[in-house]
Amino acid sequence: MWCCISLLFVKQIFLLACSHHIAIYFPLAKHLPAALHLALLLQPEHVAKPFDFENKYKPADNINKFNAGTPSVLSLIPVNTGLDLVLEAGIINIRNKSIELGEYLIKIINIELNKFDIKIISPIESKSRGSHITIQHKEAWKICKLLIKGDKYRKRIIPDFRPVNNIRLGFSPLYVSFIDLYETVIAIRDILENKEYLKIDDSKSKVT
Repeated sequence: MWCCISLLFVKQIFLLACSHHIAIYFPLAKHLPAALHLALLLQPEHVAKPFDFENKYKPADNINKFNAGTPSVLSLIPVNTGLDLVLEAGIINIRNKSIELGEYLIKIINIELNKFDIKIISPIESKSRGSHITIQHKEAWKICKLLIKGDKYRKRIIPDFRPVNNIRLGFSPLYVSFIDLYETVIAIRDILENKEYLKIDDSKSKVT
């Protein structure tokens, strides 16, 4: 019951934050509820380089510096339905599947990527991590670009790149399957095995 109450509280706080133009400064965000932090993540453009994750605030050098506050109405419409689905599924069930997905992903990474100098840097113990596993490789950004691009032999996969050489593989337990994780690891294996990263440049977009 307390899980449902907590989620309902977060839901109301999030909508309240969005409707009152609450903008959050990065270094202070860790001291605030996660729901308020979301208000910033929905509109990060007022930061010059939001995906560099720097501790010092550097505003954008154009009109985007004022782009902080209430997200668009269209962005907010799915929030209610999304949180209703979470409440229906149950936070305990979601967490249990998250643990199973994480353990499975670690297992197949160790099996398929062990020979490619891939290092798992997320905690191995499930109680110390959330719904993502981060791996390291010196060509991390190029691997991310190739996954996002996809090709005729593999689907597009969208990971998160984190400086300087990290690939963050997130998995939402509500809709990500074990097959999705397997295909992701096989795609990374093929990229490394065929050295596809040698064929592309390392230019970066604003969002990584």
